[in-house]
Amino acid sequence: MPSKVPDLHPVSRVNNVHVPLVLGESTHLQGFAFSRGLLKTRARIKYPLPKNRTERRKLNEAVKKARRLAMSNDGGPGVGRNYVVIKISKEHENAGSRAEHIVLYFGSNKKYLRLWGRSSGMRFPPGRTLKWDLSPGATSPANWIETVPTDAWDNLVLANPAGDGMLIENIKIVHSDFVLVDWPAKGKVIWLDGSLGERYGMIGLADQILENKMATLPTGVRRIAQLHWAATELGKTDGTKYGCTGAWCSEFASWCLRKSGFWDAPRVPPEDFDSHGIGSGTLRDYFDGLGRNKVRSDLTTGAYRLTQGDYLRFDNHSALFVRYEDDGRNETSPSKRFVTIDGNIGARVCINPNTREIGEILNVGSTI
Repeated sequence: MPSKVPDLHPVSRVNNVHVPLVLGESTHLQGFAFSRGLLKTRARIKYPLPKNRTERRKLNEAVKKARRLAMSNDGGPGVGRNYVVIKISKEHENAGSRAEHIVLYFGSNKKYLRLWGRSSGMRFPPGRTLKWDLSPGATSPANWIETVPTDAWDNLVLANPAGDGMLIENIKIVHSDFVLVDWPAKGKVIWLDGSLGERYGMIGLADQILENKMATLPTGVRRIAQLHWAATELGKTDGTKYGCTGAWCSEFASWCLRKSGFWDAPRVPPEDFDSHGIGSGTLRDYFDGLGRNKVRSDLTTGAYRLTQGDYLRFDNHSALFVRYEDDGRNETSPSKRFVTIDGNIGARVCINPNTREIGEILNVGSTI
């Protein structure tokens, strides 16, 4: 067990580190530039492309610091909202608990948090909802969340070390604005009871997390390998997993493609790990070499129709196609809208909250 274990206490509000929606490849910025470890003020939420030598110098300083953090940390930047909410049932005489705290484990007992109940009386009162802030500014030591290995978020476990159990109506865990867990379903409850002989001293959440991630994709799309793997990464912020310390949208797309059978899709060589990455132009050239590169006019003339899992290249960004929006427009219209799953959107993997239009596409890598 680590010597310093962060202790979190119930709060009414949670911190939120804002990050620009798209960190363009040309900025070379990594999400750590926006973590509380580097932010000077809360108002500074973007680094525009430099217009002069002074701005270029400041941007380069932020890039270097962010990359050093990315290389030295096991996890990714703590961006967006990060919190735990637990609602205690009131439908049983023993639903509440006097346990001082419960424990949230990340993947193993090497990373965990103590989630303390109320300061006095019934620590986990029946019918009450308790919230704990996991954001970088809320933990001590500060930025502790940024040291959690990115894949540890796939395997969370709640434990009650005390002999006084509690009946839980709902567990909600949010990581970088993505809802990892929102369970049990309405009308269901589950005991968290560490009493000797009880079966429910620990609640594993890995199954619920994967189920929640897959639910973001339409049922028929989940069999598309690159989209399946992309969905498993939702909420993650560590671009180094996909290959570099800079802007990592193309590295993420290529990682998903390699997992799906495009085994020779470009990657950053290990010796160039601390580099600007492969870039969307490299992926365009890769699909061109396969005879699979399409351009915008192929879409607007009807010569090609987007297929789930296709690689999409935009100005300074990469993504994977999920589905067309039902917006009443013809699929050949430049204003036809569609949904993508992206890496490095707000410094995290997410279903893009802003649907794009056909007219924004520069190139398509056909995956059929």
